[in-house]
Parts: sequence; C-alpha cells; structure tokens
Amino acid sequence: REKRLGVLTGKSRREQEQLFQNQAGRQLLVAMITATSGKQFEEKAVEELVELEPDGQRIYALLAVASSFRFGLTRDEILIASANFTNAALNTVAQLVTRHIAVGREGDFIWGRHRKIAEIITDELAKQGQLKETVIGLARLAAAKVTPMMRKSERPWRMLITFINHAFLLRNVGIEVARNLYGSLETVL
Repeated sequence: REKRLGVLTGKSRREQEQLFQNQAGRQLLVAMITATSGKQFEEKAVEELVELEPDGQRIYALLAVASSFRFGLTRDEILIASANFTNAALNTVAQLVTRHIAVGREGDFIWGRHRKIAEIITDELAKQGQLKETVIGLARLAAAKVTPMMRKSERPWRMLITFINHAFLLRNVGIEVARNLYGSLETVL
C-alpha cells in the first residue's frame, strides 16, 4: 500500500514471508529493513548515520549511545551533551525526529528509534574510535545534573555511573581519555 516493498516487489506473499523468516526470525524490524533494502541490517543502520550532516551525526551519536544504555535525552540535555547551544542544533533534533531516526517519548525524552539500532551505532562508533566526544558529553551532562542530596537510584546518578564506568571507558575510549575525563569532572563532582 505504501509502495515501500523494495526487493519484495513482485514476489508472492509466501516468498515475502519466507524472506522475513530467513532474515531475522522474530526480530521484525531487522527483517523489514533487510528484506526491503536488500542490505544487511547493521550496514543499513551505519549508513543512516553516515548520510547525516556532521551536526546530525554528533546528535544522533549522543542519542544512540544514550539509548543503547536505556536513557532518553531531553532537548536541553542534548544541547548540553553536544556543547552546541544553537537553534541549528534544535533544528537538527527536530529533523531526526521528523525523519523517524529518533523518536519522542513520554516526558519529552528523545530516543534512538530502536535499541538494537542504537547498539549497532554505538558498537560501530567504538570500532572506529569515534566514541570519545560522545561519551565525554554524556558523562559531563550526568555530572552536571547530579546533586549530593540525590539517591543513587535516580536517573542522573545512573547515567553518571554508566558513563564513567572504568571498564566501559577503557574499552571504548582508552586510558588517557578516561584520566582526562575524570580530571575534568573532579571539580564538578
């Protein structure tokens, strides 16, 4: 009906169903993207990131990494984490939502549209050594929101604990970046 069948066009209903089952088992999103685009799911997810303008890539990276750890970000948090306090950054967020790359959810939080896609993006950024600025932005955001009176179970504390975790930092950004990050957060905390 929507003319978005891609490589499924012209195939019988049985062939279409078989392609879905072969591609992803129970993961419907994976099956839909793979079957309609003819590309591997991971390849398509990374391609979506790469096709964005640099500002879009930075903001999408923030949303993807946060979403992969089950955190949504508000618009003001996106601006803080990206250190880009401009209308252009807000427009970029709106464009990501309009294009359904990101989704708005309850509480004015913006998320990557699917956690599996967010994990793929996070893994790809780590593999390419491009997680540094994203992780630093998210850690600084969390540190700025934490107060001494908060319980450790509150969202800012959980974010801070996640993004300054030793093992996570060593694996994704290296020891030197981790040391510099801890040093920069010392006065805030």
